Amino acid sequence: MTLATCVGILEGGARWLVVMPDEFLRPDPSGAGIHHIAGREGRWVSSEFDVRVRINSDGFRDRERATPKPPGTRRIVVLGDSITEALQVSLEETFAARVERRLTAAGRPVEVLNLGISALGPAQEYLILREYGVRYAPDVVVLAVFTANDFRNSLAVLEGKSYLRYPRQGPGGAIMRGADGDVLFTDPLVLNPGRQWLRTHVASYRFIRDRVWRLGRGPANPAAADLLAIYRETPTSVWREAIDVTLAMVGDVDALARRIGAQLIVLVVPAPWEVDPRARDQQPEFRGAAVDWLRPQRLLLDWLARHRILAVAVSDVFAHEIAAGGRPYFRIDGHLTPIGHRLVADRLAAALGDL
Repeated sequence: MTLATCVGILEGGARWLVVMPDEFLRPDPSGAGIHHIAGREGRWVSSEFDVRVRINSDGFRDRERATPKPPGTRRIVVLGDSITEALQVSLEETFAARVERRLTAAGRPVEVLNLGISALGPAQEYLILREYGVRYAPDVVVLAVFTANDFRNSLAVLEGKSYLRYPRQGPGGAIMRGADGDVLFTDPLVLNPGRQWLRTHVASYRFIRDRVWRLGRGPANPAAADLLAIYRETPTSVWREAIDVTLAMVGDVDALARRIGAQLIVLVVPAPWEVDPRARDQQPEFRGAAVDWLRPQRLLLDWLARHRILAVAVSDVFAHEIAAGGRPYFRIDGHLTPIGHRLVADRLAAALGDL
């Protein structure tokens, strides 16, 4: 049996015998570090969903959008991570698409652009707004914050993903800025073209890469392994730094939105275990933990109130839905189900309609 035959058999097995999602990301060293592959089509699949996905020509999981903005149209851009990107549901079921339909039905031309990209936090989402979002001339910027991981996503020492860009920090953890006051960011590690081609086109490569990663994964910083740190009354110094950097970056998103004539709204989305006792039972380290599950949300909401930034929270409606037997999250995957997206859309559309 030739090497080519062996490779062909392995590739065929990865494509047809294994549940393996397609690759939708590429390096973007001048942006957040990663971006969607423009025009890419494929499947995002697991034991809980099987979704056809198409990335638009600007590299976002959204329909095609015109630039400049059509006259008379109110435009809203939504920044976020995989919760906003929402590959687990059809495009029509995402909260961004639902909000657009809801507001348009009220009789005013509205566009809600989904600029969500997996793995990002507020620091990288600032870069998405700066490098891409401003060209859409938004009237409103929605920053979706997933409280379970967004506080760690902005700090390289905790979430250090070499392919992302993080705020540079000086003595004492202060964010470094250029002469114009803009945040200075690290340079990401960029895959060589050969590895990127394998990631994009060869399912067997992704299968082997993911298995090897799972065997060898483990945070370089022990503080990153403490999943409950953000929920404790007194966080360690590195987590306090992560909180400070994250809140500062939310402030920078607000400042940038104001500079382009837009208003910022922060959408606060809880993690499953923050509102659902059933989800805590799935995590051995969470069972019976004496922590404050709503602490990250309160930290963020209190800061937003002090800085007079409009916030939209959904924990209460999620908790009510869960108590009634509903499932706003996929049980294994942990992302929002169509029910979860509907709940977010209901609350966010109401807030946007009042502006």
